Amino acid sequence: MNLGLTETLIECFPNITPKERSTRNENIMIPSPYWFTGFTKAEGCFLVSVHKSKSYNIGYQTQLWFSVVQHKRDEKLIESFLNYFDCGKIKIGSNKTSVSFSVTKLEDLENKIIPFFQKHSLFCSKNKEFLDFCRVFFLVKSKSHLTKQGLNQILEIKSSMNKGRNNMKLNEDTNISPDAIPSKVERVQLRSCRENSQSRSLIKDLLRSSPIIQKREFHHKVKARNRIGPHNVETFSVIFGSLLGNGKMKRLVEGSMLVVRETNKDYAQWLYIFFFNRGYTSNLQPRQYTRTIQNKEKVYYGYEFNTFTFSSLNWIHKMFYNKGKKVMPLNIYEYLTPLALAVWIMDDGSWTNYGIRIASNSFKLKEVELLQDILKSKYNLETTIQKIYILDQYSIYIKKQSVDNLKNIVGPYIHFSMLHKLGSAN
Repeated sequence: MNLGLTETLIECFPNITPKERSTRNENIMIPSPYWFTGFTKAEGCFLVSVHKSKSYNIGYQTQLWFSVVQHKRDEKLIESFLNYFDCGKIKIGSNKTSVSFSVTKLEDLENKIIPFFQKHSLFCSKNKEFLDFCRVFFLVKSKSHLTKQGLNQILEIKSSMNKGRNNMKLNEDTNISPDAIPSKVERVQLRSCRENSQSRSLIKDLLRSSPIIQKREFHHKVKARNRIGPHNVETFSVIFGSLLGNGKMKRLVEGSMLVVRETNKDYAQWLYIFFFNRGYTSNLQPRQYTRTIQNKEKVYYGYEFNTFTFSSLNWIHKMFYNKGKKVMPLNIYEYLTPLALAVWIMDDGSWTNYGIRIASNSFKLKEVELLQDILKSKYNLETTIQKIYILDQYSIYIKKQSVDNLKNIVGPYIHFSMLHKLGSAN
């Protein structure tokens, strides 16, 4: 279709006259952000380049760019992206038949491109490329790419992006051993395969922890006892992160439901869309609620919604609640994934004195100490426990020297409206 008739077809049908596709010369307006998201799914690309450079002590330069390429006849469409994002540049391809829109400046990527796709999620395989792209971005932003360790981490992420992700899956399927792979790039890919294999092993462990049947029976007309899956690690991560923070889980007769209450409307909407697109909640938008502090006239506003009731979530309620009171699960280590940590910080984190304080007021001192040990052993984060003397409660403070490390871990998952909690501007 795109390259025209083959020689065989031309020989069989010599009387066919090719019809040139028309070029659109009128100005084009992007109808909605979701249109551009859909367009990016098909034509967009998140790229990471690492090449030799004498300008850097380490000898290599890392560059990121977001790009969309089209045939030159759609040049007006590509030009409209400049006005839409107020950044980027247009370039005609060397073959003179293609035109591309690309954004390479870190400032534009941070303030325009990354927040756009965080707000209007891709919800497809390309979202994996976007998340890896964000991981590299936060490594570059923290200047980790100027160190040998950071550069190796970037190369490892890069090797499993785009075509590398397909190659990585092929290596897994063919069961290649380390001795059979001589090149450095392939060894990096194999390490990524092993990590993904461990991740899948964790998924299997999570699935074994609850009676999940892989059927999409989420509709509100389905009885709760039949509404039992499927669940995955991504969903569990958001649930566990919410329960560490502001989220609550209610135990009903036929199952358990997650109740989400947030004061930030954009963040509440993001959580709602996350669960709605996975079939966990109805089409009713988050509802506004008010809360008045006793003996004070100040009124607080927030937004709340709840998931459907699932019998397959009872095990999580049992882990987090004892006689109706929230407790810390002793096996929280295995469930505190980077996404769960990000949700916990977005719920209860705050930027304070060049560090990040996470409110853990509802947990006892021993439970907070357990969390502190996990943050150190699993993510190498230096923290202190701070006591709120008036209330006899405790919070965890992530020290200044660990903030860059934390940004690299949770940065790709932080919603744009919550970047201030990492010390970054919205």
